[in-house]
Amino acid sequence: MPLFNDNTSTVTGTEADTCIEMQSATTKENKEKTETGSVVASQYFSENFKKTLSDQRHSVRIKGYLFGFVLGFFLLTLTMIIAAVVLWRIESFRQENVKAYARQLALSAELSIRRQIEVSFSCLTLMSEVILHEKNMVVNETTWFREMGKRLVVQFPELEQFEYAPNDVVTFIYPITEENKLAVGWNKTANPFESKSVYRARETRSLTISGPIQTAENTIAIVGQYPIYYPESSPFGSLNGDGYWGCSVTLFTFDKLFKKIDLFDLLDGYYFQIYEYDNNRIFLESYGNESLKIPHFNDDGSTNATALKDAIEEDILVAGSKWKIMIRPTNGWTVDSVFWGELVVAIFLCIVVFVSTIMSTQQLFQDYYRKKEYQLIQDQLENTVSERTKDLLQSKDELQLLLERISSEEQKTRKILNSIDDTVITILSDGTIIHCNNTFYKTFVFQESNLMNNKLKVDIILPDIMPDIEQSFNELKESTQKNAFIQRSIQQTRAQTKLGREFNVRVKMNFCSLFLNDISQTTNSKNKIVYNMNGTIRTGRDICVLLIHDLTEKVTLQKDLVEKEQMNVNLKTKIEFQEMFDNFESRKEFKDFCIKFHSEENILLLEAIQYYKTLTNIQERVKFQFEIFDKFIDDDASMKINISSEEQEIYKFKISKGLGEIELFDGLEKIIINLLSQDPFKRFKEYKKNEEEMQQYL
Repeated sequence: MPLFNDNTSTVTGTEADTCIEMQSATTKENKEKTETGSVVASQYFSENFKKTLSDQRHSVRIKGYLFGFVLGFFLLTLTMIIAAVVLWRIESFRQENVKAYARQLALSAELSIRRQIEVSFSCLTLMSEVILHEKNMVVNETTWFREMGKRLVVQFPELEQFEYAPNDVVTFIYPITEENKLAVGWNKTANPFESKSVYRARETRSLTISGPIQTAENTIAIVGQYPIYYPESSPFGSLNGDGYWGCSVTLFTFDKLFKKIDLFDLLDGYYFQIYEYDNNRIFLESYGNESLKIPHFNDDGSTNATALKDAIEEDILVAGSKWKIMIRPTNGWTVDSVFWGELVVAIFLCIVVFVSTIMSTQQLFQDYYRKKEYQLIQDQLENTVSERTKDLLQSKDELQLLLERISSEEQKTRKILNSIDDTVITILSDGTIIHCNNTFYKTFVFQESNLMNNKLKVDIILPDIMPDIEQSFNELKESTQKNAFIQRSIQQTRAQTKLGREFNVRVKMNFCSLFLNDISQTTNSKNKIVYNMNGTIRTGRDICVLLIHDLTEKVTLQKDLVEKEQMNVNLKTKIEFQEMFDNFESRKEFKDFCIKFHSEENILLLEAIQYYKTLTNIQERVKFQFEIFDKFIDDDASMKINISSEEQEIYKFKISKGLGEIELFDGLEKIIINLLSQDPFKRFKEYKKNEEEMQQYL
């Protein structure tokens, strides 16, 4: 569909120029009329009338300044109030942004601390599983306990030591040092502080923590214990009444924990404290450096630390204990702002409003009374001048209507063109660009100054289509039709911006000639001016309107957006799955869910791989690696996993050549985690959500 043709209602620039020239002539005639009337008035009226007019002008000037001062003072007051409110809101918004950022940091710190504690204390579950697999659940320190301790130190370097406490008596410790030798034989229920946590662990049959406590090295530590029970089938299951064997114990210090999770880097520039709800005390502080300040602990367990004022707080819930982290910027909640600069600008604007109001009001007063003065003079002029004035006013109204129509149509056309996402330009037959929409400036990186003086040519942005344009203009000139119109379309061509970047575009070209109404001025029988608008003339200016559509930018952006959104979704799902798998209870629920829907082979394989990595004896790992293959990977496997034939052949080769390497199943583990985190885990979350909604409904 052509953008312009000779039937459109749009008024061209040449027609507008003609109308403006006619208006200038009318304005000149009005000026001459006013000057003539003033001369006649000065000759016709007496000196007393002239003096009256002079006094009235002086009075009007004084009234205008007085009224302008009153109105200006009112607007000045109103503007100052509005400016004060706006500046206050801007400053408040800056403060809110700073606190929102600090709140996000506090949440990130809480998640990092809680996550690391849960991951570190997962070693207690591994230690309890090892005990359950030992014969009669008897620990022999000289054989495997020391080897297990070495592996745990490598896997969990943030933990200080590992202990077994059969019947709550510390019996085995790794690493054994001169300092912790004294702890061997210590009954954990003898200390009221530790016994509370031990009994809670036995009662809940889950991980509990003791602390925080102050160590001999003047550090703050947390002790975690996990209860271990004899299996029901064990002949020792009746011991201690409830089959309780003892507990696995470990300990970490906060300085190692924080360095492990880079908490000091995360909270760089902030003071932070950690508060314990149970004992109502602050047990850790940091004041903007990479070290912890330990408050003085009193005999009753309280500390002398004072809570940060106006701090952001975030609760930390882990293993039945409740803490909270409090953070505040080292420089306080002050923000770097341009408040004083904004205040100066606001004051300047208020002064401008005040002065402008006075000057504008005085000018309005003078205009108002000057009109009355002119009217008084005009009323005294001769009838011939009055008739002439009426004719001129009538002509002026007609031209004003025409100019309003031109302005309205021009604004409508500009809005339509600027709302188009594609580039629209208008060129002459020599390739000069004379008009464009806003998309042209954005796409080709030009400015309006580049279009001045007809300096910009179309071959600069479309180097390859100038021959087609010249050929079409020649066909338009050779056409004998009055309303000649030619359309061309190029599906793909090369375009380049001002900076030299090239890209592919589709171009549609509409060639036409401009036609205008022939406006002539005559005089009727009553000596009145009449404008005839009959007939048409050809201006001799052939133009071409080009519609340029970018073929690359939008597709690339949409593709990148879809890929990034999918990556974010997959990453979030894998993180949620890893958190679920690290939690013993959640993993058990997920495994029961998979068994219920007959898709348990992947989760069982993942647990088998985890168990394989805990084996310390190479012969046992070699034996177990073939058991994994026979059960999950072989063609006749009872629980064959769904992997490609290529991956199956790869792991057949690896396992046949493997010698019990720890990392043998790392690649397969990643594949299984990816499979589980997609369909089964998503269905599990939906199942849990539906189950919770049903419980709430009931």
